[in-house]
Amino acid sequence: MRKVAAIYARQSVTTAGDKDVSIQDQLERCRALPAVAACDAVEEYVDRNISGQTADRPAFQKLLARLQSGEIAVVAAYDGYRIRRENEIGAKFMNMLIAAGGIDLAMGDGSHYDTTPDGEFRWGLDGLIGRKQARESGIRLSNAHQRQREHGHITGMAPYGYRYVDRKPGEKWPEVVPDDETAPVLQRIFKTYADGEASAKQIAEMLHREKVPAPISNRNKNRADRSWSGDVIGGMLANRRYLAEPPAKWKPLVERDVFDRVQARLASKAQGKAKGQRSCIFLGLLYCQECGRRLSPTYFPQGVYYQCGSKNSLTPCALARESVKESDVRGQVEAVFADFLNGIPAATPAAVVETNEIKIARVRKQLERVGDRYETEGTMTREAYTAKVAELKAQIKALEEQPVKAVDPRELLTLGQQWRKGDAAERNTVLKAMWERIEVGLEEPTEDERMAGEVTRRDGQMARVVKLLARADRASQAHALVSAALQYVRQGEPVLFDSDGVPVPRDGGPGSTLGRRGWMGIEPTQDASAAPRKRF
Repeated sequence: MRKVAAIYARQSVTTAGDKDVSIQDQLERCRALPAVAACDAVEEYVDRNISGQTADRPAFQKLLARLQSGEIAVVAAYDGYRIRRENEIGAKFMNMLIAAGGIDLAMGDGSHYDTTPDGEFRWGLDGLIGRKQARESGIRLSNAHQRQREHGHITGMAPYGYRYVDRKPGEKWPEVVPDDETAPVLQRIFKTYADGEASAKQIAEMLHREKVPAPISNRNKNRADRSWSGDVIGGMLANRRYLAEPPAKWKPLVERDVFDRVQARLASKAQGKAKGQRSCIFLGLLYCQECGRRLSPTYFPQGVYYQCGSKNSLTPCALARESVKESDVRGQVEAVFADFLNGIPAATPAAVVETNEIKIARVRKQLERVGDRYETEGTMTREAYTAKVAELKAQIKALEEQPVKAVDPRELLTLGQQWRKGDAAERNTVLKAMWERIEVGLEEPTEDERMAGEVTRRDGQMARVVKLLARADRASQAHALVSAALQYVRQGEPVLFDSDGVPVPRDGGPGSTLGRRGWMGIEPTQDASAAPRKRF
C-alpha cells in the first residue's frame, strides 16, 4: 500500500520562540527525518501567522480531514507545539491518530510519539510541561512589557510613522523615533480627515492609487497582498500613542487640536451609523450565568438572537450552544415585573441590589489585595502599585460622592409608558435605567412548557432569566419597584390622575400610587393569596 507522509509547519509571529523557526527551516528538518524519507510521497500543510492555541487553522483542518483517508502513515512537525499550544487540541489530535490506527508522529527536534499507551502518555505529558512553560514565559513577558510601558516605552511593533533604533547606553529598552518615510504620510492622514476632505475609506483608496506601501503588522508581516483599507485608517485615527502623552518618551506626530478634531468627527460618524443600525432590547445587558461572558446579538429576518461570548473559545459553555431568542427573553422579563406586581418575588429570578456601600467595600478589599501583592508577595512594581492605588481610591471617592436620588413613583410610571410605547432602542434605555445586568441560564422547563413545544434543546432544558442586578446608583429605585409590588397587593386601589395627567398620591405608599397596572402596565394575573406560580 502506498505510504504517505504529511508534514505540518506553523509559524506564529506573535508567540515567543516562533520568530527563530521559519517555515522553510521546519519543512527541511521534517523532510530529512528517516520516517518521512521512507514514505512513497510527502504532502505539506502550512499555516502562517496563526497561533497554535486555536484549532481553527486552514491547513491544520485540511490535515485532520486527510488523516481519515487511511493513506497517511507518518505525521511530521518541527515539534509538538507546531500542532498544539493547548492540551485540549493535542488530546483530540492524538485521539484521531488512535482512531485512524498505525500513524506515527515524527518530530524534527528528535521527539517521537506513537499511538501506543506509552506514546499517548508521553504526548500528553510533554503537552502539560510545554503549557506550563508557555504560561510562565507569557507571564514574564507580560510583566516585562508592563514595566516597559510604565517607563514610557512602546511594546510590540512600532506604530505606523515610527521606527525602532538601537538602545542608548544605559537604557534598558530600544528607542522609538519618527520614521522619515511614514511619519509624513501619517500626519497627512490625520490632517485630511480632520479637515473633512475625505472619509477613512477614501483616504485608503487615495494611498492605494499613489502606491504608498501599506502598514506592516504582526498578522500581515509575511503577506505580499498588504493593502490599505478603511479599517486600517480608522485604527490609526483612534490611536492615542500619536499624541505621546506622559509618560511616553517618544515624540508626538499629531498635534492635540488636530487629534481632537479627528475624534470629534469619528464620534459624529459613529452616532450617525448607530442611528441607521438595527437595535435590540437587551443590548449590553444579557450575561451568561455559567461563564459570566456577555451575550451578543445577531439579527435575522425572523428576529434577534443572542449567543454567549464563549461560543468561539476552546471551552464553550452549555449556553454557548443555545441561541436565545429576544422575544422569549422579553416575555420572561415582562413576567418578572408582573410577578413583582403580584407580590410573589419567590416566583421570579433573584433581584440583586448592589448599593454603593457594597461596591465601596469591594473596592477596599481590592486595595488590600494590591497592598499584599506589593508589600508581601513582591509581584508588583512600585510604579504599578502607586498607579493602581490611585485608581482604586478615585473609584471610592466617586462612589462616596454619588448622590442618592429620592424615589418618585411617577418616574416608574414614566418608564412604564416608555416600555409599552417605545421601540427596541427606547426599551433598552428603560432597562438600563434600572438594571446593570440580566443573567441567563439553563433550567428545567415546566410541564406546560413541554406540552406547548417550547423546549428545543436536546437535553430538555430552556434558557431562562435567572438574575437581575440593579444599578448601584439606582438601588433605591429598584427597592421601590419591589416594595411597590407588595404595597400594590395590600392596597389594590386604582390610580387617580389630576387635570395634567399626573398621578395623585394616596396614603399607603408607592404601591397605591402606581395603581393597578403597575410599573410595566401589566394587569395582575392572580391574587396575592394564590399559590406562587412555577418559575417560568
